[in-house]
Amino acid sequence: MTSVLIAGGTGMLGRSIASHLLDQSGVDVRLLVRDSAPRDPGKESALQTLVSRGASIVTGDVSDPASLDQATQGVDVVISALQ
Repeated sequence: MTSVLIAGGTGMLGRSIASHLLDQSGVDVRLLVRDSAPRDPGKESALQTLVSRGASIVTGDVSDPASLDQATQGVDVVISALQ
């Protein structure tokens, strides 16, 4: 199984990429989100939709190297869909 971490998974591009990957077999989709994302109503809805399809949430921030080290453990591919 290939593990993919998507930074920016709650945005339009990130959601589209995550949705496409979730349609593929053998792909583990992880969404890198900041602590505040689940409290944002628009982002919460996007996260719930992707999680219900099999994605998992990894808390972190691209400006925090320690959180990125932790978030990328066991990940094969990192996709940045950040603006």
